[in-house]
Amino acid sequence: MLFGNIENSNAQFLKKLKGKVSKSVTETVDKVLSNKNKKNKPKQPNTQKKNKENQQTSTSNNKPIKQQTQKIDYNDIYTIKSPYSEFKTINLQAFKGLPRFGNHNPYYFKNKYGGQDVNRVKNTLLTIGYQNYGSLITIRFLESYFKDIDRTSLTFLNRSNAGNTKDVHSNIAQRELLKAAYGLATESMVKTFFCDKKNNAKCTNNSYAIWGGYRSPKDEFEEQEKYTTYVDKHLEKLLKWSKDFFKDGTQTGYFVNRHKFKSSYDFDAQGYWTPIFPSNSNDLYIGHRYRFTGEDAFFFELLPITDYGNKHLNRMMDVNSMYPLVLLRVNAKAAETLTNKKLKFMYSATEVSIKFKALDDSQISIPSPQFTYHLLNPVIEFFEDIELTKKNR
Repeated sequence: MLFGNIENSNAQFLKKLKGKVSKSVTETVDKVLSNKNKKNKPKQPNTQKKNKENQQTSTSNNKPIKQQTQKIDYNDIYTIKSPYSEFKTINLQAFKGLPRFGNHNPYYFKNKYGGQDVNRVKNTLLTIGYQNYGSLITIRFLESYFKDIDRTSLTFLNRSNAGNTKDVHSNIAQRELLKAAYGLATESMVKTFFCDKKNNAKCTNNSYAIWGGYRSPKDEFEEQEKYTTYVDKHLEKLLKWSKDFFKDGTQTGYFVNRHKFKSSYDFDAQGYWTPIFPSNSNDLYIGHRYRFTGEDAFFFELLPITDYGNKHLNRMMDVNSMYPLVLLRVNAKAAETLTNKKLKFMYSATEVSIKFKALDDSQISIPSPQFTYHLLNPVIEFFEDIELTKKNR
């Protein structure tokens, strides 16, 4: 065990010119603005326009794209670029260049009033990223269901076809497709497939996606038309991209856990005792998560393939101990420093390999992929902070 002590665009500056711009290609933008100001307001400097532009530069509601470019630090983000322009790129939280699962950094910071705030732009980016990641994994392992999908019409289940396997598969595949299609849709794709063409303000949203957007009364013909058009143009691309996920049935990443810090130091053993996976102890907390389909299943079953992995599992599954613990070795001087800091939590990071096991379709209406995981490193690192940054050995 290794114990770590951690301290804690294209900016849209120029607006479209309403007057005619000089045909001279050598004329500078300043001259164009100057000529326009002289023409429209000869006796007043155009400070109102400048102030408005400056205000828009710092207002996220007016210029969300610029705000994202300025505020997002991609150093701890694992990016999966979309191979197709109509789908969004996927962003996950990273640790040491690998996807981070389990407990995540919520990006809290102290605001100017001394209170706690959160980087909502970055949080939103990752929330959407994990959801889309989960959607593509689901599509990847529902391959047999997508083979039965009806490409010409939406499949609705009723008493007459509830026992028809192909119809059930088609209904499930269509529901998963709708979720993935909306989540991965770029702005133009949302307008094309998830907005009412008669009223673009009536668009679908994350909680309840609808082909063609909201409308009253419901237009089933429009809904069917949007679905079939999407399937014809984009389904094969989506299915092809999904095969890049868990390409050989595995995914390498870091499993991060939050631990309740107990300041009771064991002088004889020279360290702290703490629960760690697999464990049902209440002192092992999940903490902040970007929830998505499949993450719970990732770490449901530890199945070691190495000697050190089996040793760890045997220790943690000891029938003589209800809540087995591991010792975090740290000398008394360093322990005194930790205790004085009055830490509430510590964090562990473990390199793991997640492996697809099987598709559980015992509940046919809600099939779910099952996974196992094993340790790729005998060292489990512990940190003081959720960022998993500075470390003393």
